Amino acid sequence: MKRSDRYRLLLPLIAGAALLAALAGCGDGNAVAHPNFRKAELCREAGDYEAAMGQLRRFMASRPNSPEGHLAMASLCDENLNDPLGAVYHYREFLRLAPDSPHAEMARAWMNAAMEKLRTTVETSPEERQALEQEIARLKQQNLRLTRLFHARRGDGLQPVSPAAPVRHVVSEPPPGRGRTAVAGSPAAVRKEQRYRVRQGDTLGLIARRFYGSSAQFRRIMEANGLKPDSVLRIGQELKIPPLPDDQQQEQRTP
Repeated sequence: MKRSDRYRLLLPLIAGAALLAALAGCGDGNAVAHPNFRKAELCREAGDYEAAMGQLRRFMASRPNSPEGHLAMASLCDENLNDPLGAVYHYREFLRLAPDSPHAEMARAWMNAAMEKLRTTVETSPEERQALEQEIARLKQQNLRLTRLFHARRGDGLQPVSPAAPVRHVVSEPPPGRGRTAVAGSPAAVRKEQRYRVRQGDTLGLIARRFYGSSAQFRRIMEANGLKPDSVLRIGQELKIPPLPDDQQQEQRTP
């Protein structure tokens, strides 16, 4: 058999292996480059938050155990959809799936803030507590259905899903040399230009929230680094984090 013929016979096997790897979530560090994830970011930047959530749900249908997907959904629920319950659920899932992520500290702080918001906006009568528990159970069932669909597509049956590990509600100071991060909804103002190296799962919105306390400030970072809304960040890429104008720094310092 000619070598070219052997290659033609191998091509379907190579394509099948690539498909299985994609379904299995291999290389989930590239989650932010997934078409639905990118569309979600663009919809969010355009202010169409419901469409952004729809794109994230499509993304999660193919990667139900993606930490980046849960973190993006948590941030969207938290900042844009006024859904603290959904935010808490997705923050918890992110922390369960990626407890050692470089974003874990911030996620814990944001989850604490979302829980506090939930406590201050929801009455705690027995009936309402029961309703909250039912909603949490519904979200867990939804995630389980996505996991079943994912494994059904792989053809290997449902794999056990480990229960969520307890999450400590701790807000700690950031490591030295990285600047203060936005914790519990009260970010420190960025008073001078800083540098930041892109980590796995980073988006412009997530970085903006880290430094400025709001994903809506992403354009400040985008313009300072000559990026476009659809630019794909590379792990290790160094970004300039410009300072906030004096008036916005004053707004952040005002309780």
